[in-house]
Amino acid sequence: MEIISTIEGQTMGGTYRLRLAKSDDNKTIHPNIQQILDRVDSQMSGWNPQSDLMLFNVLAVNEWVDIPAEMAEVVEIGLTLCAETRGALNICLGNNSRTYGHGSHSKATGGAAPAVTSAGSVLELDMPNLRLRRSSAVALDLNSVAKGYAVDLVSKYLKNQGINNFLIEVAGDIFASGKRPDGMPWTVALELPLPDKSVPLRFIPLYNQAIASSGNYRRFIKSGDEIAGHIIEPETGKAMTEIYASVSVIAKSSAQADGLATALFAMGEKAGYAFADKHNIAAIFISRTADGFKETGTRAL
Repeated sequence: MEIISTIEGQTMGGTYRLRLAKSDDNKTIHPNIQQILDRVDSQMSGWNPQSDLMLFNVLAVNEWVDIPAEMAEVVEIGLTLCAETRGALNICLGNNSRTYGHGSHSKATGGAAPAVTSAGSVLELDMPNLRLRRSSAVALDLNSVAKGYAVDLVSKYLKNQGINNFLIEVAGDIFASGKRPDGMPWTVALELPLPDKSVPLRFIPLYNQAIASSGNYRRFIKSGDEIAGHIIEPETGKAMTEIYASVSVIAKSSAQADGLATALFAMGEKAGYAFADKHNIAAIFISRTADGFKETGTRAL
């Protein structure tokens, strides 16, 4: 049986891991993958004050700003998903996140959560000329799409190198291409939404598919009895407080899976499930009940 090779590193505030057949591994892909991921991070990081995203957020309102092509693509994906999910995914909630201490500020800015403004109504993207402007002082936040987009870029690079069988994971977002060296499908663990440990619920096979999970169970801030998750309610602009819940989406691209998982979680379990089922989205909802955890999947699975 052929040996699986693993390539690992740091990126985007987390880690990445690539698994592929030993025979496909070579010294040239290591630095190239790191370069791709570093490029996305330098453009769209919400923590690096010198990223293109952060520089856009401090420039004047109503002024056109030149942005990199890849960042423009992510903004375009975000705006499309914002429209398709009726604002459940909103890439203009950076100020809301910072109110609760998420994002580029280590401490909460405090005060009332800013009013929610639809990204589609305040952002104008000039894709042919790669420029962007905002009509009010919202803060762009691409975390819900950028990680998945980075996975898609690495996948595209590997396929262009003639490597078609691999599993790539970036900060929790995953894409599986082809098969394992033993001919079996790649499998990934579907974990219970627990804040302090990793417990697999079951394993899911992927067939040239992406999977992304969304929830507050690993990214929340607790102050006394109050909990502020990193996902923002789309209607109120307040931080969601539910910890023991998650939504996982299986899709053709990681950017789509990433954005949709965030949107469905933000909708709430009942509305999110109804939306996913109606729109043929393969989604798995996990929530805690008095009897333990409950898993509910849509018909598209």
